[in-house]
Amino acid sequence: MEKNKQLVMKVLKDMGYEPELDSDQDIRLCMEMKEFYFFMPDEEEECYVNIVLPQFTGIKEGKEILALATCNIMTRDMKLLKVYVEKNHESVSASCDFIYTDEDSLKQNIVCSMEVMSIVKTLYRRKCAELEN
Repeated sequence: MEKNKQLVMKVLKDMGYEPELDSDQDIRLCMEMKEFYFFMPDEEEECYVNIVLPQFTGIKEGKEILALATCNIMTRDMKLLKVYVEKNHESVSASCDFIYTDEDSLKQNIVCSMEVMSIVKTLYRRKCAELEN
């Protein structure tokens, strides 16, 4: 396992989580009825992490433009978070990307990213309701 992936696994375990590797050897973490995925580049020297919360909500038929507008506004206004409509236009996902310098930096970035992504569904629904009115 790559050095960066090992460090992410270690930090998550130190934080009290139980991460596992999925069939693609990506890190998967189940927390509060959500599945997060952690992706790292193959290059050992790049300390970059992409955390994804896939398909956290569906898009009702006829609401695709509202979903796109909501995602655009959220991504623009929340610098850490990217919210986007999946290619099939049936669901919305979110991700956080960051570069870390050491183990403490990695932990701090994971904590911040997980906090934001834990409430993204609520923020998304509020923004949708605001745009509809």
